[in-house]
Amino acid sequence: MENVASKPLLRAILDAKGRDDGKPVDTNANAIPVRRVLALAEALARKPLANSRVLDIACQEGCYALEFALTGAEAVGVEAREYHAQRARICAEQTGMGDRVQFEIGDIRAITEASHGRFDIVLMLGILYHLDATDAAETLSRLEALTDDLLIIDTHIALSAKASFDWRGRDYDGAFVREHGDNDTEEQRKARRQASIDNTFAFYFTKQALARLLFECGFTIVMEALTPLDATKPTDRATFVAMKRPVRQGQLYPWIHLLSEDQIAAAAQSYLPALPGGGRVKAARLANKLLHKLGFTLTPR
Repeated sequence: MENVASKPLLRAILDAKGRDDGKPVDTNANAIPVRRVLALAEALARKPLANSRVLDIACQEGCYALEFALTGAEAVGVEAREYHAQRARICAEQTGMGDRVQFEIGDIRAITEASHGRFDIVLMLGILYHLDATDAAETLSRLEALTDDLLIIDTHIALSAKASFDWRGRDYDGAFVREHGDNDTEEQRKARRQASIDNTFAFYFTKQALARLLFECGFTIVMEALTPLDATKPTDRATFVAMKRPVRQGQLYPWIHLLSEDQIAAAAQSYLPALPGGGRVKAARLANKLLHKLGFTLTPR
């Protein structure tokens, strides 16, 4: 069998992934998250990968979409920047996967079931933390509507709640992070290939806020993946799998099935000790929310 990964042009493009200057680097570190995502999909998906339809959003050079295509899946990659889309198409040609994977230029915030159809597996890898807070929530909601099985997210997270925003009447904690200068032009923003394409600020969710948001969007099971191991992952980055699965009703505690998730959370408060500094935390969130509206930079740390 031909070793497609040994082709010099393909190797050069994949090894330069994540660099703004486009120069290959002497590393194969990207193999680690690719291995993790493939393992999670194969272990948790209800269908064999070969029978699946996969959407890779903000795909850059398309390595995840291509890996799934190489298993036999039908894959679609959406990328906002022409630079990355062109390189992804070269990679598809080099691997012989041109008939199984389609790469297109588009804004991931505009992806809907009407525009792209339904998918068994959706990959949101390295993009959520580049989105504005409300855009992130709305995008996740639209992705839920077109996902039949798994949504796999790899993202930076806020290690503490420094700000919050309201979406559909609920506050979600995290931190606002600057992506571009206030006066940067459209050309300057698009030239930064490891940043958002237009929004000045992005939002890092806390783990708890992201899990709650995914649940509110319609995913019933949300898990953080700790293995396969990834020693390159910083402490403020995590991999999540959101699934649509029925939640079985137990028989020993039937009372819980009569309550909403909010009612269950409220009932659980009586079992929890009071946390120190609760008032200070709320005051800090309110202050940061105001500062963000005034244009100040807020960081996740």
